[in-house]
Amino acid sequence: MCFFSNSTSSASTTNDNTKNILSSGKDVPTYIQQQLTSTDILVFSRTRCIHCMQNCITVKKLLHKHKRKYNYSWKVLELDELQGTTDGPMIQNYLMKTTKKKMVPHVFIKGKFVGGSKRLQVLFSKPEELELLLLGGRDDDKAEGFVKQEL
Repeated sequence: MCFFSNSTSSASTTNDNTKNILSSGKDVPTYIQQQLTSTDILVFSRTRCIHCMQNCITVKKLLHKHKRKYNYSWKVLELDELQGTTDGPMIQNYLMKTTKKKMVPHVFIKGKFVGGSKRLQVLFSKPEELELLLLGGRDDDKAEGFVKQEL
């Protein structure tokens, strides 16, 4: 499991929003909101973390396997491959603070944070819950309204 580091970027640890600007010129919350609304399922992952690699691979396999059955769009953003050298760490720190989860993958369905690989496996074993989330329903403690919380 890959834990986010609070020390990856001094710019990302400050409360000053002017410091949380990505190389694209967007602030972190705006960038995340745009990504969340561009697809049904969004996964924030990492490619170079030995500890979390298996969990991220599991999520990608699950999403690929069930795509046809549930007819959803999905996208994976590899935080360690984003264009700016500080973009990934800023997004990681933001996700860590807003979701209270320190490990990747971070899985969002219809803009709601649902958890990581284990939670996604549970959802695929309970199709009625997954279908509700894909329809935009069910805003409970396991499927927090991420966009509403912080953005």
